[in-house]
Amino acid sequence: MLKQFFGYHLLQLGDLSSEMNLSACPIRHKIRQKTHQDAQAGLVSSAEELPYQENSLDVVVLAHELDFSRDPHQILREVDRVIIPDGHVVIIGYNPLSLANLTRFIPLKRSYLLRQARFFTAARIKDWLSLLGFDIVCDERRVFSSLLFSKAYSNNSKVQTFLQRYLSLFGSVYVIVAKKRESTLTLIKPKWRAKPKLAQVVSMLQGRQILNPTPHEPLIFNGAASDVANLLMWAFAAKFEVQWVN
Repeated sequence: MLKQFFGYHLLQLGDLSSEMNLSACPIRHKIRQKTHQDAQAGLVSSAEELPYQENSLDVVVLAHELDFSRDPHQILREVDRVIIPDGHVVIIGYNPLSLANLTRFIPLKRSYLLRQARFFTAARIKDWLSLLGFDIVCDERRVFSSLLFSKAYSNNSKVQTFLQRYLSLFGSVYVIVAKKRESTLTLIKPKWRAKPKLAQVVSMLQGRQILNPTPHEPLIFNGAASDVANLLMWAFAAKFEVQWVN
C-alpha cells in the first residue's frame, strides 16, 4: 500500500508507527517521532504539538496512535496542519467489531495492552477526517486473529485469505488512507458590456423608407417596430421628431 506514495518527507508518528518497516515506500526521508528517547527515535516530541511547519510533510503514518491518545482530535488537527495539499495520512486502528475487542474483556491477562485502547470505529475516524477536509481513499480490514494468543497467521496464509475475502468486516485492525483536499477559489470576472442607448433605434432605421423627409415635419417610416423600439422612439420624439407608421 505504501508503494503508491511519493514525495520528500514521511512522518512515522508515535511509538508503534516508528517500529514499522517502511522500506518499500519510495519516499527516502522518513522521520520517526516518539515520545521517549531510544535508538530508533529520530525525534522526541508530543504528537499533540508537532514541531513542523505548515504544509511541510507529504505522508503521515499513525499506527494505533489515536487508540491510546487522550486527545485524538488535537492529533488530527496537527496532522492536517503539517500535511501539504494532496498529501496523505495513513491511520491504523483497532476494530471494535473484531475478536480483539472481545478478548480484552476476558480476565486472562491483566496486563493486556489492548485493555487501555479506546477502539474507535472506522466510521468515526472517517467522519473526523471529513470534517477536516480529507477525502477517504482506502478503507480495509487486516490481521484476522484475536491478538491475544501467541499464534499468528501470515498475511498470505489460507486462513487470512479466506477471512479477508468473506469476513472482512471483522478484521482486528482497520487501515484508512485519506487525502488532504485542496479547495481553490476561482475568480469569475463579470462580463461588463456597454449597452448603447441608440443601437436598437439605429438598427430599426436602417433599411426603412422615408416618406416625407421635409425639414420641419416628422419623418415617417414603414414597418412594424418592436415594443422596446417604440418606447425609445417616443422618448426621443421631441428631439428627433420621428414618427412610426404601424
